[in-house]
Amino acid sequence: MREGWLTAVRDSRSTVHGVLWDLALSDVSALDRYEGVGRGLYAKRIQPVVTERAARRAIVYFGLNAGPGAAHPGYIAEVIAAARSWPLPAEGIEALERIGRARMSVRA
Repeated sequence: MREGWLTAVRDSRSTVHGVLWDLALSDVSALDRYEGVGRGLYAKRIQPVVTERAARRAIVYFGLNAGPGAAHPGYIAEVIAAARSWPLPAEGIEALERIGRARMSVRA
């Protein structure tokens, strides 16, 4: 996103890998505040997702300024480290690493 945070972008030719959290309904408003929904940073959508067991519906936060931007330096490193700690497919981690490398080449 232009602000330096990552977002998913709807694209039928692409896949987004991630972690699906089981969240109490009472915690959703706190997550909305954290994600900046009220400030116009992200929009919350109910989105079908595919899991190992079955298709499910999930809350997904889409960045509203999905135009070109550069990820915050420490942020992308933390996202990559977190992705490596989960059993995500290699192609998902490689996509994040490409974003990190692009961030580094912008600084050079």
